[in-house]
This record gives sequence, C-alpha cells and structure tokens, in this order.
Amino acid sequence: MYIGQKRGKRILFNDHKASSTLRNRGFIGINRGEKLSIDLISAYFLFSKKKIEIYEGKKKLSEKDILDIIGGNIFFYHAYKFLRERGYKPFFKNNSLYVEGKKVVVIKYPEFIVFSNIKNSFTNVIVVDEDGDCILYAIEKFNFDEKKLNFSKNKDDFLRKIEKSKLSIKAGSKYGSDFRIYDGKQTHAKYLLNIEDKLSTKDLVARVRVAHSVKKIYVQGYIKSRLKFFTVKWITV
Repeated sequence: MYIGQKRGKRILFNDHKASSTLRNRGFIGINRGEKLSIDLISAYFLFSKKKIEIYEGKKKLSEKDILDIIGGNIFFYHAYKFLRERGYKPFFKNNSLYVEGKKVVVIKYPEFIVFSNIKNSFTNVIVVDEDGDCILYAIEKFNFDEKKLNFSKNKDDFLRKIEKSKLSIKAGSKYGSDFRIYDGKQTHAKYLLNIEDKLSTKDLVARVRVAHSVKKIYVQGYIKSRLKFFTVKWITV
C-alpha cells in the first residue's frame, strides 16, 4: 500500500516506485522530479480501492476526513469513478474533469443545462444523481440537410421553412418533445426535436432515453442570434 501526503488540495507521493506505478496505471498528475502529485478526487478513488493511505503530517486521514475535505464536490468523484471503472483515464485540470484531453461537463441531477453555453462542437456531459449513478452523453453540433433550416431566425421561421423543405414535421408530444421530423416520405420520424435553451437534466434524461428506445435521433434546438442545434446521444459504456 502506497503512502500519500496531503499538500493543499493535492496528494503527493514521495516514493519513486509508487509514483512510477501510478503513472503507468494512468493516474495523471503533476511531476515533482521523481515524485507525483495527484488531485484529491483521484486519490480518493485509490483510497476507496484500498490502494493508498493518506496522511496530513503525521495524522492518518480516515474516509470521513477525506470526504469532509471533498465536501460538495463529491459528484465529481462519482463522475471520475464512473469513467475510471469503464476503462477511461480521466484527470482534473483547473477544477475541471478531462478525458483524452477533452473537457467533460459534469452536472448534478436535476440541475439545468444551458445549451447556448456549450462552446465546443462536441462535448461529453455526465449527469450524476444523488445516489452517485451516472449517465454519459455526447452532445454535438448538428445541421439539418436543408441549409435554410439552419439559418432560421426563430421557431416560427423554422416551421415556415420546413414546410417548403424535403422534410416534414408533426407534433412530438407523445414522445415528450416539441416535434417529430420525418426525412422525406418516410413512415417513421427520424428526429425528435425540442426547442429550448435551458433544460433540466430531469427532462433531458427522459427525452433522450425515449429517443434511444424508439431509435430516433434527439435534437435540441436553441436560439442565439439564430436557431442552432445539437444532437444529444446516450452513450452506453
């Protein structure tokens, strides 16, 4: 069992062998020469697996001690654990969770997600409930094939344009969304569309699960200077 020393909000491993082993196992941190400093969330994951002990000075920290330090950020631990146990190698940088160099947005259920705040063309989001259960989503910018639809000023403008496009639209209430969108004359809708910038994760989870179960693509629209779109896909890992 390796020994880590608490240094501020990080855990430092002075032992060269411990540092080398942790690096080889994908625990990414800050190198201090041959020593390794990792964030507290990663350290608590190792602690929970009985791989390390953590000291503050000469005091051996208990699980309660560590959880008191983590405090309200425990939902980040659940997201980290979820990814780590599924073969990923997550790490923290500037108080944000990253996987393979890309930031992962972590949201507590049933808090809200604001789509206009998503800056990247592709973003992973993890929703964490009060029991620590996690759901992983891939959120990606989306354009309909009809170019005019992607430059709609608002919902009414979008509806007018879609009537003249190769797509067709019907109410989506039975699926918990605003609209069903059909590709040409297909008998089954290809997309479920909801237009709303701020959405509770409670509604998001329900709508995406429905879309997944009926084999449709869930599209979230929002208005920022014009109507823009994201697809939201549930990633089963």
